[in-house]
Amino acid sequence: MMAMKRGVESAGRKAASSRWLEGLARGGFVACGVNYVLIGLLAVQIALGIGGEAADAAGALHAVAAHPGGFVLLWLVAVGFAGLALWRLAEVV
Repeated sequence: MMAMKRGVESAGRKAASSRWLEGLARGGFVACGVNYVLIGLLAVQIALGIGGEAADAAGALHAVAAHPGGFVLLWLVAVGFAGLALWRLAEVV
């Protein structure tokens, strides 16, 4: 049982320190930043009375989806979030 535990720990450390997973994690942090910027822009628009939906993550994503090319950006953000989740999972293991 202990050998299996050591093998899992070793695999987790190896995965957490791999370059491709680190790149995915960085993409995830960028996706988080993009999400926060979008929420901030929506909040400013609402405060100025320009319009917009709710100033939350869902409202930000709806605003992005309404623009041309927004679908591609949403997919990139989703991949970034998935990469960040994989990196965090590898860190836990």
